[in-house]
Amino acid sequence: MDSTKAASLNESSAQTPCRIKTSPAWHPALAFAATLAFAACAPLVSHQVPFREADFAATQGHGAGSVIGQVSLPMSNGFSSLIGVDEKPVLMPVTAYTDEIIQKQYVEGRNLATGDPRYDRYLRTVQADSMGHFAFHGVPPGNYYLVSGVESSHWIWNTDQDGNLYKITIVNRTPLFARISVHNGQIVKVANWTKGKSKEL
Repeated sequence: MDSTKAASLNESSAQTPCRIKTSPAWHPALAFAATLAFAACAPLVSHQVPFREADFAATQGHGAGSVIGQVSLPMSNGFSSLIGVDEKPVLMPVTAYTDEIIQKQYVEGRNLATGDPRYDRYLRTVQADSMGHFAFHGVPPGNYYLVSGVESSHWIWNTDQDGNLYKITIVNRTPLFARISVHNGQIVKVANWTKGKSKEL
């Protein structure tokens, strides 16, 4: 299991309500430390739904299904899409526990606290390529959430304490998820994603 999976599900889409803008004159290490300090003030939301291992048992092990697709989000211009370059999509069983994760973390964009460590063993992850294409194989039959995300960036001008202009790059991450059903021997192609609540990184 990829050790980053739990962090990506419980922390990567967390909303950070307090920010700090660093000056280009700061040492990079100081700027990074300040950013971490401000990110730490984001309030954590606890899990209300208990983890029930029996709810996950049916999707454990090896099956004959496949899930394929591309991590992408059509842009408002209708002509292009944001691509999830080198993303690591995660497949997780649909249960009351994961319903809460999707609602609080992906739909509402809240900072969900790390959950039960047993949860990690029921997650499946793959590496998408440079165009966001991915494939899961050996998937047992069942209902799943597929989660990932895309990033975009833009820049703005700001002034330091001496009145000098400098450029700040703003990176936004938009979480994506889809609910799918997999049957033995079936290939499920994911073409439509639901857009979660974006946040600044």
